[in-house]
Order: sequence, then C-alpha cells, then structure tokens
Amino acid sequence: MGFTPQIWRRIQVPETYTFWALHVAIQSVMDWGDVNVSLKDRIR
Repeated sequence: MGFTPQIWRRIQVPETYTFWALHVAIQSVMDWGDVNVSLKDRIR
C-alpha cells in the first residue's frame, strides 16, 4: 500500500474460535464494523 510507517496489529484468540468468531474479532480490533467496502472504493 505504500503507507509509512507500516501499522501492525496482533490479537490472540482461543484456538477453539470458529472462523466466524475470528472474523468478528478482527473487525472489532480493526474498528471496521460490519461493512463490505473494497479498498478501491475508499481511495479516490
């Protein structure tokens, strides 16, 4: 993407998490909410 400095986030989830629970956790820590907008639509 070319952003400087690069931004990293690390989260820990139980190994028993379902794919859906992981999806929700990632959206939560990234503060994305439940939206489905591609990056190309956000950069103009």
